[in-house]
Amino acid sequence: MAESRSNIPLQPNSSDNGAQQTLDVAQTAARLDVSPATLKGWLAEDQDRDPEKRKFDFHRWRGRRRKWTEEGFRKLELAIHEESQTGVLSKWRTREKTKAESPPDPDAEAALAEVLGTKHTRTY
Repeated sequence: MAESRSNIPLQPNSSDNGAQQTLDVAQTAARLDVSPATLKGWLAEDQDRDPEKRKFDFHRWRGRRRKWTEEGFRKLELAIHEESQTGVLSKWRTREKTKAESPPDPDAEAALAEVLGTKHTRTY
């Protein structure tokens, strides 16, 4: 006589309407309005931090791919916003000079003026 399998709980199928949808890197990057390479760079930098100091760790791994739930995406979006204001991502918005200017080069300035047409000389 065959065993009854009625005591095995049923797991929802991923194609069911009740299953939670996940976002991959491309979808997440598109919703954040950045390139996937930029998002991967931010995640790689975050991965280099100590585990307790990570800011963008809201994804789950599915094999070798990162996946975000809708809640994880919202948390990531908020963390990126906060880091863009005062954290590590704010360095990209710096408008201050970071390097000293090189000394002026009269030959280069003259050549630039000639190319731009601000220096009116005729060459026949």
